[in-house]
Amino acid sequence: MATCTETQVLVQEPRILLQPRPLAREPGSILLVPLLPKRPKPVRLPWELWSHILYFVIFDEDVDYNKWNIHSRRTYFRNRWSLLYVCKDWLEAAKPLVYSDVHVFSISSLEKFVSQLHESEQRWDSIRRIPHSTPGRWVLSFDVAEIPTSDPGEPTAVDRLLTKVFPLLPFLSSLCLPGDLTLSSAALASLHAKVGLEHLTTLRGFKIQWRPDNYAPYPALEVLARCTQLERLEIINEGPHAPSFLYSPIIPGSDDPTFFPSAPVLDLPRLSFLSVFAPSLTPVLAALLRAPLPSLQHLMITPSDDLPEGATQALLSIHGANLLTLRLNSPCSWPTLNPGLPPLITALHTSPQLRRLTLDYPLTPLAPPSPGGHPLQVITIPRPNSRFLSSLEAQLPLLPDLAIVRLRNVKWLLNGMYGKALESGVQGEMREWRTRLAKKKVRLVDTNWRDPM
Repeated sequence: MATCTETQVLVQEPRILLQPRPLAREPGSILLVPLLPKRPKPVRLPWELWSHILYFVIFDEDVDYNKWNIHSRRTYFRNRWSLLYVCKDWLEAAKPLVYSDVHVFSISSLEKFVSQLHESEQRWDSIRRIPHSTPGRWVLSFDVAEIPTSDPGEPTAVDRLLTKVFPLLPFLSSLCLPGDLTLSSAALASLHAKVGLEHLTTLRGFKIQWRPDNYAPYPALEVLARCTQLERLEIINEGPHAPSFLYSPIIPGSDDPTFFPSAPVLDLPRLSFLSVFAPSLTPVLAALLRAPLPSLQHLMITPSDDLPEGATQALLSIHGANLLTLRLNSPCSWPTLNPGLPPLITALHTSPQLRRLTLDYPLTPLAPPSPGGHPLQVITIPRPNSRFLSSLEAQLPLLPDLAIVRLRNVKWLLNGMYGKALESGVQGEMREWRTRLAKKKVRLVDTNWRDPM
């Protein structure tokens, strides 16, 4: 029977002998012994683990850069790119993460970014399994809102670069545009034909300019018609510049056949946040009024009007049933356009589920809610107003859940201030409000959501 014997090979490390006196009659040898133990080989973390570590470094949830100035934000996003130059392992792990959230602050940076994506697209061949090139397919969020477009040649340059870059971002889910930039027909056509536009969830700074002599088709609305997965939409609705047309709009019924009948129908079942700037009588407003928005919970109108048949009231009457937060910014006219008594804020009627209400000047009285009460919890106003306080106190029995009244433009003074300073001016009014509202178990907080120290 054949037997298999295992042989064990012992590999001994070479010995090092030292001969301090080689010419001596009887030379001696000293064995060199290492004083420190042998250093083990470094452990290499797997690529997947480095990817998770760098994700927490790049996308720190505790950092709210939206509150920083533009210089701090620019420095913060520039430091992200420095992770690519640490080592090769970090380069492979951090590259998709850094490109997933791109913020551009200058036209020169945008030009370099577009050039890089275009060159990568040209080198991409059909042999690869993935049809889209890198790094374009890594980009999920693209923010160019901070790019300056005030100089004469800047809007044209930005529009030309955006026209080139839209087709190179197939998996884009968030797009932030400069609010004062109106996209050209070529840029709108490029955005409309982009692969994956239906997966866009956030669109901010989308300016739509309409003139009475500009008839259908409406390319900007056709873009919105393809964005069926939108969850957040911020549009600038620029209509005619005539004050009588823009600042006193009388909105007809949404089913009126003369109210822009050729405007496309929008299907936005997942839209939860809507911000409308300058809600004038345009095809955009007609499309929004006709569109079913079952998931809309947050609405901001800038500037709001105070007409009973205006755009604000039309939007609230149609889409206010499911609202949780409502912000009405400064009215578009001063003083009020209503020559009679000051209009009542009917948000408590049109939005029976409203939790937070933000108002601006002029502060008009609140219309009383239904006799069953209203679940409103927080009211935010700019500064104290005696007439508004009287109307609010009258409605408090019908607002059992109201817990906080916030003053957006005022801060509490420190206790170290002189006593007269704490009792005069706005500070005196705030302390009077706090005393009167405390009897109803309602807190009065300043712009930082703080009570007096």
